[in-house]
Amino acid sequence: MWKEFKAFLVKDNLVGLAIAVILGLALNKLVGSIVDDMIMPLVNLATSAAGESWKEWKIPLTSQGREGPGLLIGNLIGNLINFFIIGLVCFFIAKAFIKPKPAA
Repeated sequence: MWKEFKAFLVKDNLVGLAIAVILGLALNKLVGSIVDDMIMPLVNLATSAAGESWKEWKIPLTSQGREGPGLLIGNLIGNLINFFIIGLVCFFIAKAFIKPKPAA
């Protein structure tokens, strides 16, 4: 049974996949920290109005204005910036490590 399990892991390359997932999670935390701790404070500083964080920007859905329910547009913008930066980092890492096969 141990031999079958080992063959399963090697044949389907599950060990490589598990390592890739773990490294991807670690990279996500690293890039998320860079975005949240270094880039977003600069964005907040540049866009702050009356001490309000840009992540709290919302489109009101009722006549109650800012106090009522609304669409959190600031949070969406923050997540889009985060996604864009993580995508760029992944693109550059893939470009550095994955070389195209030479033309036959």
